[in-house]
Amino acid sequence: EPRRGVGRDCLDGTVATLRTGWGAGSVRVLFDFGPPVHRLEITAGDRLVVDGAWEFQGSADGAAVEPEAAWTVSCHESDDDATFLEVTAPLPGGLQAERVIVLLPQARVVLLADAITDGGALLPAARRPQHVLLRSRLTTAGGGAVPEDETRELLLQAGRRHWRVLPLALPEWRCAPSPGSLECAGDVLEQRVEAHGGRVVAPLWIDADPRRARRPLTWRQLTVADSRSNLGRHEAVGFRVQVGQEQWLLYRALDTPRNRTVLGCNVACEFLVGRIKASGEVARTLEIE
Repeated sequence: EPRRGVGRDCLDGTVATLRTGWGAGSVRVLFDFGPPVHRLEITAGDRLVVDGAWEFQGSADGAAVEPEAAWTVSCHESDDDATFLEVTAPLPGGLQAERVIVLLPQARVVLLADAITDGGALLPAARRPQHVLLRSRLTTAGGGAVPEDETRELLLQAGRRHWRVLPLALPEWRCAPSPGSLECAGDVLEQRVEAHGGRVVAPLWIDADPRRARRPLTWRQLTVADSRSNLGRHEAVGFRVQVGQEQWLLYRALDTPRNRTVLGCNVACEFLVGRIKASGEVARTLEIE
C-alpha cells in the first residue's frame, strides 16, 4: 500500500507536494497527476522554475499507446534522506506506464523518470513489442533552457542561476550515437528515448544546488550483471553521476528484481539511489523493493 509522506511531504488524492525543507531557499515539487494532463511545478524559494504540463507519450512497434485507466499511486516513501513517489497506469497489450519523482533533500537533486514496462507481469518476448518509444515534455516557467555545445546537458534557467539537467539514458557527448534526444523549444523541454525489448526508462537528473553549478560533471550508463552475464537495457539499468568530487549511483530493474551487481554493488531491489564514497563503497540513500 502507498504510504503517506512524513514531515514536509504530502499526498492528497491526485496531488503530491515534496519539499527539501521549510527554509526560504527550499526546493518544492508540486505534482498533479489527475486528468486530463499531468502538471508539474518546481520552485526554488520564491523562484518558479518549472510550471505547466508534464506530458507522457508512448508507442509500441509504431502504434501509439494510451493509458487505459486513471493514473494511481503505486508507491510513496518518504524520510529525511529521500522522497520517492511512483504513479502508474495500464497500457494496451499488458504494458504499463510509470512516472517516478525522487527528491534528495540533502543533495538538492530532483529526479524525474518516465518508463514503459510490463509491470512485473514478465510478458514473454513473443508478446512484448520489439520497439518502444517514450516521449515526455516538461514546461519551464518561461525561462527555457540553454543546451551545451558538446554534451547533451541542458542548463535550466532558475532566476540568475542555472540548474543542470542530465538525460541519463543518453550518452553524455553529442558526437556519440544516441537512442534519443533532449531538446528545448521555447519553454518546453522534450526528451525522447527509444529501446528494444519492450521496456524503456528515461531518467532526468536535475541538480538544483547552485553551489555545484560551475563544477565539472559527467555521467555514464553502467553495466549491470546477473549471474556473471551482462544484462540488456530492457532488463535493468545503472547510472553514475559525478559533479566535482560528489558521486551518485542510480539503479533501476525493469523486470523482476533479484540479486545483481552494478559498479561492484550488490542490489536485489527495484530502485536504488546512493552516494558513492571515496572508498568506492555505496552509501544507500533510498531503496525501493
